[in-house]
Amino acid sequence: MQHFRRVCTMVLIITALMVSRADAIPVPLPSLDKLTEGSTLIVMGQLSSVQHVGSTSIDTSYLKERFGVVLKSPRVNARVERGLIQVEQVLKGVPPPPSFTFDFLVPEEFIGWDTPEERAFGVFFFRTTETGTLEFTDPYFTWIQTGRGLNSSGDSPLDRLISILTAHLSIPDASLETKNKAVVLLQFSKSNASLVALREALSNPIPELSARAAGALMWRGDISGMGIFKRVFLQGQPLPKGLEETLPNTLADIGDPKIIPDLEELLVSSSVYMRRGATFALMRMKSPEAVNGLRNALGDSDFQVRYDAVVGLAEIMGETAWRPSVRAFRSDEIKYLSHWRERAQSR
Repeated sequence: MQHFRRVCTMVLIITALMVSRADAIPVPLPSLDKLTEGSTLIVMGQLSSVQHVGSTSIDTSYLKERFGVVLKSPRVNARVERGLIQVEQVLKGVPPPPSFTFDFLVPEEFIGWDTPEERAFGVFFFRTTETGTLEFTDPYFTWIQTGRGLNSSGDSPLDRLISILTAHLSIPDASLETKNKAVVLLQFSKSNASLVALREALSNPIPELSARAAGALMWRGDISGMGIFKRVFLQGQPLPKGLEETLPNTLADIGDPKIIPDLEELLVSSSVYMRRGATFALMRMKSPEAVNGLRNALGDSDFQVRYDAVVGLAEIMGETAWRPSVRAFRSDEIKYLSHWRERAQSR
């Protein structure tokens, strides 16, 4: 169940990065750290022109070998395009000329690649091939859209990149979509700089964005966004439906007993998704301090909340005989609820 809920949250995250399409295509998880490390050149600038120069095909076994992505077709037809980059600043690598060209492939069918369009402005990632030419480091994450005129800072390429994303989050006229993508990328980084950036985003005036930042921090085990969780789920701040459903799942792996009082507060949320998330987090802690919250959850109107409360109490108290399967619980809820109300009360 824990793995399923984590996967559900990742599905939402990846959806935020992808163009909306009816056909589901598997893509690797984004990693700023790996993308930065694997690039020999990272520049901020504009793809000022794109010219069609030929045709080829992509061997999909290469995608499986390098990225772990499996496609049905052995080959996919693609156009060869030549792009001209106008460089504004260099975040990693030997500074190139003010403008330079490179070739890249555009599949004739959608396979999940992130191909920038002509005039796109942002941060572009390149690696040097065996023949000395430049190509996109990762065809699934070729670039990050950012505002213009942002100044980078930091001692490492990753820190400089994160400083650009942090600055982009503060641009008033930048689209919410690009800001959400920046939060997602920061979430999957393992650097201290990305944690600092996410904490700074908690004060962003856009409620959805600050909520996403809080969830990203929770995902990484940082509880500094708990105040936002309470504001959203106890005071009724509206969220997009998909975010309301999956944001509570980020609580699952926070094992710090210090947040038990916060989780107990969240058990009275009007959102069933948050009550499920809070109960599941209490269950996962397996701490005696979670007993009161789980006992209260036994009276919830939602089946999943009640079941997780029973399981949590059984595991904390070591009574495996009273840890039912879903089927057993469904067939005789009253028996298990009565038992655990009494046991938790007398503890």
